[in-house]
Amino acid sequence: MECKVFSYSITFELHTNVRHRIYFKNTREPFSITVAGQTIYILTSAKDVASAWKFSAAISMDPISEEMYTRVGISSKSRESLFRSHPLASYNAGNPHPLSPTEMVIRLHQQQSHPGPRLDDLMEKLLLSICKNLEFGNESHSAVLNRSTEGYSVSLLKLCIEVFIGGTTDAIFGAAIRTLQPELFKWFMLWEHSNWKFLFQLPPVMSQDMLSAKRELIEMFARYCKLPADMRRDSSYFIEELEKILREVGLSDEEIGGFMILHYWA
Repeated sequence: MECKVFSYSITFELHTNVRHRIYFKNTREPFSITVAGQTIYILTSAKDVASAWKFSAAISMDPISEEMYTRVGISSKSRESLFRSHPLASYNAGNPHPLSPTEMVIRLHQQQSHPGPRLDDLMEKLLLSICKNLEFGNESHSAVLNRSTEGYSVSLLKLCIEVFIGGTTDAIFGAAIRTLQPELFKWFMLWEHSNWKFLFQLPPVMSQDMLSAKRELIEMFARYCKLPADMRRDSSYFIEELEKILREVGLSDEEIGGFMILHYWA
């Protein structure tokens, strides 16, 4: 039987788990609940959480990942390719043991963030983008509410979106991504506020906002993948190598778009 195991954070436990703990007389013993036919096991003890991860071979995240890939439009054939090792794939050249694409994505993150030229390049792009997004003299700056001779009045929320989300997006994907979707951050913030409906699989009648945001972002990433390479020379090492891997194992542009929305979100 497929199940999911959750470790409660302190905040979540304080606000949501109190009644459950009282019901079970605060024994901290694991318990399960069934929601819509799905069994969920709840761990509230640090000792149990440690034991669960110690024997993590019995708790596979793959079914959860596969389910999420399904919901962003990746076919069963492509999903199978993502979780299967490909010994003859070019990305496995030099690896002591062949990795699946999903395992290689973790390796790419490590290679991108390891101290050296790749990380230096990413950080330089990130800092340049952050500095650019702090130039309030730009007439189109989305965070500026009012201008006067004394200075600027800005929206802190919009400024954080431009500096942190915008800076990271520019550094990872390059300048082309914003030209494809000028309202990228509007759609991303809608996704941020509604993606819980994606996780809980709410029916379409109750999740049109989430579905609209998901569709816009997937289409944007699919169009991004179709751009000529010379228009994306300022993208990061991670994105360049990720696209090569996904294409090599047979994913379409639309499926790569679905894959990218999950990693952009993460």
